[in-house]
Amino acid sequence: MALFISALAVRADVLDQVPGDALVVLKIKDLDGASRKIAGWAKTIGIDQQDPAWADPLGAIADKTHLGKGVKRDGDLAIAMLDPAKVGSTERDHRRDCARHQLQELRLQFQGDRRRR
Repeated sequence: MALFISALAVRADVLDQVPGDALVVLKIKDLDGASRKIAGWAKTIGIDQQDPAWADPLGAIADKTHLGKGVKRDGDLAIAMLDPAKVGSTERDHRRDCARHQLQELRLQFQGDRRRR
């Protein structure tokens, strides 16, 4: 199970929001700065010409996930992997979530195919 946490407007450290028993934690400081670095790298190797989303990766992710203005661009982000046994997740929950995700992907693909016609 993954947990995504963005820093609050209070400027508290985002890691204060992560449970102490998290298995893995990835912290990204200054999302906008990280996005600019990724965009610069993408421009250097030319993939921004193939896919314009690479010109502003953070904006593209915010749009794709429908977060829009809900992303604090100058804030930090923590991604934590928690032990499923400790948070109450079971193998059955995992299979159900995977099936839901696959169904959602099929719906999005179908909608995209219909729009292209």
